Amino acid sequence: VITGTTLTIDIDMIGNQNLLFGPVVADSSDYDLIITGDSNSIDWNIGDTGSADDSSIQFTITGDSNTFDLDQGFAASAERLNADLVLVGSSNVFDVDWESDDLVWNFDITGDSNNINTLQNDGEQELNFELTGDSADVDINQISGTCVSGASNACAYLGDNLALLAYQNNWAGILINGMVRDVDELAKMQIGIKALGAHPKKSEKRGLGEFGHDIEFGGVKFQSGAFVYSDNNGVIVSSSQLL
Repeated sequence: VITGTTLTIDIDMIGNQNLLFGPVVADSSDYDLIITGDSNSIDWNIGDTGSADDSSIQFTITGDSNTFDLDQGFAASAERLNADLVLVGSSNVFDVDWESDDLVWNFDITGDSNNINTLQNDGEQELNFELTGDSADVDINQISGTCVSGASNACAYLGDNLALLAYQNNWAGILINGMVRDVDELAKMQIGIKALGAHPKKSEKRGLGEFGHDIEFGGVKFQSGAFVYSDNNGVIVSSSQLL
């Protein structure tokens, strides 16, 4: 088990039939793996517990019949991932499960009979895929992680990064008809936050949003320009300033 906050892991492995496996618990970390050889097996869970934010992974593989099983955001969706794979060889198997917002991944594969299987469970994806070779089996699967409209307990609408941006922009508070995450960090911030509960999974970023509109939830209508007051007992909405 590898545990840390900001890690830089460089592995240069030469040889055959080596094993590299186990969970990694880390935020804001860089991984650079250079592997030369045949019949090596890699099974790695990044973010085995908690989150795995801001990861950068570079794989440079030269060899045949290697097997890779990689999970990013294993326990909870990660913030960002930049993943690069350069593969020269044949009959390699890559089974990749990415669960991360703002994912950029570049695959450059040269060789025959390589098997690439990916599953992306969340967020915005940018894929650059170059393949040179014959008889490859490539499966790219994207599953939307968007929360349904209205109140939802399927994912979190707010985490510590967005809350920090709100605080830095002098927001007095945030009222959410849904879930939040990173609750320990949110509790330390000097900004009021009210939500229905907590959930480890993030919502998908789709670039949507509206400003200055009246909304209604919980049987209460929130008009643009209204004053909202909150404490541990509840929320009050007023058309005029009370304090």
